[in-house]
Amino acid sequence: MSKELTFKVSAKTARLIGRENVSTADGAISELVKNSYDADAKVSIVAFVCRYKTLPDSLPAEEHRWLMQRYPQLATCFETTNGINVVRTDVPEADRKLLEAAVLRIRELIILDNGNGMSEQAIAENWMVIGTNFKEKNELSEGGRTRTGAKGIGRFALDRLGEKSVVASRTRSPSGSFAGLTWSVDWGAFEHEGAVLEDVKAVLDEDTDDFRADVERLLAIEPIAEALKPREVAANPADPLVWNTGTCIRISLLRDEWDDGAIGTLRHNLGLLVPPDEQASFRIVMFNEASPSEDVEVASEVLQDFDYKVEAAVGSDGNVAISIWRNELDIGGMSDALFERNDMKAFPFDRASFDKLPIKYTRTLTELLGTRNRKLLDAASRIGPFSVKLRFYKFTIGSKDDQRKYPYRSFQPGPRKEWLDRFAGIKIYRDNFFVRPYGEAGGRAFDWLGLGGRRAANPVQPSRKGWPVSPKNITGTISISRKANAALGDQSNRESIIENDEFIAFREIVLQIIAEFERDRSTILSNLLGLYNDETASEGVRLEGERIAEEIVQAAESQGGAGTSGHAAPPPSRPAAKTEYERLTLSRTVKVQQQEIREKHEELMVLQSLATLGTVLVSFTHEMGNLQNAMGSRSSGLAEILEPFLPRERAAQEKPAFNPYVMLDEWAEEDRKVKQWFSFVLNSVRPERRRRKHISLRDHLNDLPSAWQGFLEPRHVQLHVNYSGAPDATILAFEIELDSIFHNLILNSVEAFMDDERLQTSRVITLDTSVRDGRDFVIVYGDNGPGLDRSILRPSDIFEFGNTTKRDAAGKAVGTGLGMWILSSIVRKYGGSAEVKNSNGGGFRIEIRLPVSRVETNDGTTLH
Repeated sequence: MSKELTFKVSAKTARLIGRENVSTADGAISELVKNSYDADAKVSIVAFVCRYKTLPDSLPAEEHRWLMQRYPQLATCFETTNGINVVRTDVPEADRKLLEAAVLRIRELIILDNGNGMSEQAIAENWMVIGTNFKEKNELSEGGRTRTGAKGIGRFALDRLGEKSVVASRTRSPSGSFAGLTWSVDWGAFEHEGAVLEDVKAVLDEDTDDFRADVERLLAIEPIAEALKPREVAANPADPLVWNTGTCIRISLLRDEWDDGAIGTLRHNLGLLVPPDEQASFRIVMFNEASPSEDVEVASEVLQDFDYKVEAAVGSDGNVAISIWRNELDIGGMSDALFERNDMKAFPFDRASFDKLPIKYTRTLTELLGTRNRKLLDAASRIGPFSVKLRFYKFTIGSKDDQRKYPYRSFQPGPRKEWLDRFAGIKIYRDNFFVRPYGEAGGRAFDWLGLGGRRAANPVQPSRKGWPVSPKNITGTISISRKANAALGDQSNRESIIENDEFIAFREIVLQIIAEFERDRSTILSNLLGLYNDETASEGVRLEGERIAEEIVQAAESQGGAGTSGHAAPPPSRPAAKTEYERLTLSRTVKVQQQEIREKHEELMVLQSLATLGTVLVSFTHEMGNLQNAMGSRSSGLAEILEPFLPRERAAQEKPAFNPYVMLDEWAEEDRKVKQWFSFVLNSVRPERRRRKHISLRDHLNDLPSAWQGFLEPRHVQLHVNYSGAPDATILAFEIELDSIFHNLILNSVEAFMDDERLQTSRVITLDTSVRDGRDFVIVYGDNGPGLDRSILRPSDIFEFGNTTKRDAAGKAVGTGLGMWILSSIVRKYGGSAEVKNSNGGGFRIEIRLPVSRVETNDGTTLH
């Protein structure tokens, strides 16, 4: 005999589910304030009201129990008479003062709003239903606001905050009449042994006037009344701030210690709850009776004294409209010569762009994210439209020397620092409500975009292209919505977004928008520095300064020769005063050299890290050589041992899965590949390749196909070196540095081939060579791959430090962004140049020029 059984949920389990999803007291209050917003309230008042103003004669049992749990040392201050906890009259003065302070901590938390209120039907069908989908089915409020909640568990915020709660509400019927009700619950009932959910009851009283009484009680508090007076009329003059309807929640026997620090943190977090632009339509007022303040309105005003502002609107069509306000520099202090530099001749860096702000342009998601990660692009297309607002602030005013290089606008650092300490961070708002903990100061996800890691990996000056911003200097808001961005769903705790493919793409889009600002700022500052160096003739100033310094040293030495009769020579007299020109030249020399030292130091940090990796590799060359030798015979040796017991012909009759020779052959092939890699690496770090010598470029390039054959053949890549009658050229260089140039290019081509989703019948890399003017050896390197990624707007950007388009499936940058930077650095070191060329029909082409020390022509003539 069978029968059907129904599931039952224990009351305690339901309560624990609620507590897990409203984990913090701040989060619980935020949930209740969100409910006010969803109810079309124009104002929400959060007040901590003292239960007692002075020490009472006695305390009710529940309050006495609450006090003893926190201050057990005060137990001797009470005596129980007929079940009443009476304060003893003979309490010592010190204990009495402590008791008075403790009793003042018995407070009620009151949250009052002037929204639409809750009717009896709404209480029964929505408020009392755990996990209701009411807000999912009714996304918009009566006033047109998008409702922020969707889980149906917000009422457990009451339990999280205190043991007792009472909700008084007043609504208006379609006929125009008003009705009040009061709902109360004892959350302790959920703890009863064996209780199931339906055993726990809440009490609903109809036709009450408790809401009106609560309104009068709070509005009688002078700071609250004063805060509401200035804007008695809302933005719409026909819609006054009235209290005919709304909801008041009173929570007692609070579970948390709300000291001044906790209250301050709550106030700050409530200020972040609504983006600044929306705070005019929904105001939050907060009052703490134990420590009253005249300033009770909660707001997070934006500091308008920014250096940069960026706004971006990501459309559902894949276009990103970007607007940039430049406010860091004094435009009047920019010379016309700045706009004659190559970077500054065209939009968005020409003079006209500075004269008319904001700068507006459009990028596509493909241009921002690149073309190589199809999964990332597909996820980005599913996100939906959203907007980004960012502001950048410097902390310090530039030195006098900086002011000569960059015409910075003046500002006051103090207010900036104070404001950023409170409001720095890039925050996400869903339907105008803060999604914790993104961008929350001191929170685990303050730097959820990883800006700090980018900065630590590349700590260059803003005047270097590729400069990354610090998370402490940038603030902003990102606006998403539940309806338009359904793919960015909340986690069950409503304090994070589910980290799915769409969120990863969303994060990457925001990072690329930030990169647009970084590129803008560093391009301008780098050109200002370049102009300053040109105008002060850095090399000429340095040489002239060194000449003057040498004259001073020689003059001082000539005056301090050895003394006579065994006596020490007298101290040299002070050199004659130098002219103003010479003093200025010397000071400029110091500045030029300081700038050179800073730039070299930045490069040195990177090169030291790379050198360390190379040193580690060299230290393992002996072990790698032994492994290379072992790999040549281990598979064949095992096959020879196995042959007498299981001949290869007999094993071939079995299925491949049961044929050991198949496995041995696979091992042999893998060993061959690893052996080739070991051979390639060991050859690259041979001592002679790390010595400076005269190198035949013809021999060096002709060695490339054989060196790379084992790597390129399995990937169906052909490498052709075409000398086309070019004479042999010799360069005085380190061979390992020449290796770095071509190895980086070949690796990039192979990776581009492998990432290209198009069917290619051939994958070809070519190197065409020539000698020009008997001085420069020219190498035109090219491939027939997909070419530069669309995220590279200017071909020269590939030479910037840290610039990479290599990303994993999650969209995270996996390339170092060092390969082409190293190539450019080495070429410049030898006095050459590297320029990316447009390639008709796709592919990638770069022209590299290297000055040579000797050229031998085909007829045997030697050119120097």
